[in-house]
Amino acid sequence: MSDSDRFAGLKKLPRRSVAEILAETGGELDDDGIALDQPPEAVLAALDEKGDIPGQIRLLARALPRREGIWWACLAGRDLQPEGRTWQSLQAAEDWVFKPGPATRKAALDAANAAAPEEESDLCARAAYFVEPTKEESYIGPGMAPLMVELMVLKSYLSVEPVAMEVWGRHLIDRGLDIARGGNGTSLPAPELPTMPEEEADEADEENSDVTPPAQTV
Repeated sequence: MSDSDRFAGLKKLPRRSVAEILAETGGELDDDGIALDQPPEAVLAALDEKGDIPGQIRLLARALPRREGIWWACLAGRDLQPEGRTWQSLQAAEDWVFKPGPATRKAALDAANAAAPEEESDLCARAAYFVEPTKEESYIGPGMAPLMVELMVLKSYLSVEPVAMEVWGRHLIDRGLDIARGGNGTSLPAPELPTMPEEEADEADEENSDVTPPAQTV
């Protein structure tokens, strides 16, 4: 898909201005020079021109329908889940995506609360729990689920080497755009990530080894 078509056909995004979407969900963008009275597609394209991947993640997390947004977060959780492992919080979030309801919602919260510190997908499960609060859960605002989605996708974005972040970030956005078109985000091949040249990596290791930790005081 060419760059000119990249933000076309996003039928699952709302026909509302980004300003309205952000006001409803409590989000903010570094919108210098970008008119937020436009629909999400236009603002996503403007953020892309600026190279603002975190801004695109923030907007997509709030513009996607909640179920689709949480699925996008689950795919980011899969990026981080070690091979051969099954994070129960990730499984619980995916269960909610495929069958939203009170039972899977409660299971998602239980899995999030039981997650070990290294189980990074607890954010997916919390997002599922935050989507449809009961009347007694008025403390759960409309921006809490999108925030969990944003943080989960950012975790995947920040998990690669700095030299690979632009390529990986574009892949994460393309996943979200595919979901916004009605796809499932899994058909996109993973990109080949650039790595730091060996000489630069060795120099970085040497610089880090020369750093003297500060003295500890009691």
